[in-house]
Amino acid sequence: MQTNTETHEIRTITLTSRPPVQIRDGQWPLIAHAYWHDGQVECQANRKGWLRVRQHADGRTIVYGGYDSSWPKEPDLRGGELLIPLDGERAIDGRALAAAVHRVATSVHCEQIAEECIADLPAEVI
Repeated sequence: MQTNTETHEIRTITLTSRPPVQIRDGQWPLIAHAYWHDGQVECQANRKGWLRVRQHADGRTIVYGGYDSSWPKEPDLRGGELLIPLDGERAIDGRALAAAVHRVATSVHCEQIAEECIADLPAEVI
């Protein structure tokens, strides 16, 4: 008998300056995202960009994004970071997570939606 985690879709995520990682969607829920395109409607857009943040129950977090362009001399971009909590911690510090979103956004030319993605993160209890 298969468990739920065995039936979830496998996703390959491109990371910056390291090999891609594969995850099971059901074990890494999406906790924040942002998206933009340059057209009035998406189907007419020449450029599109997105940022996503996924988090495992053990606190590991993946921030990743992409940029797609229909212009011939403008390459599509992908990048991301895997954040691992410090020993004894169950979650990534909010400032470290926000900084990672900004780094990934810069690497995939999506700086204009970094703050939107950060604002979509779960609120910290203080």
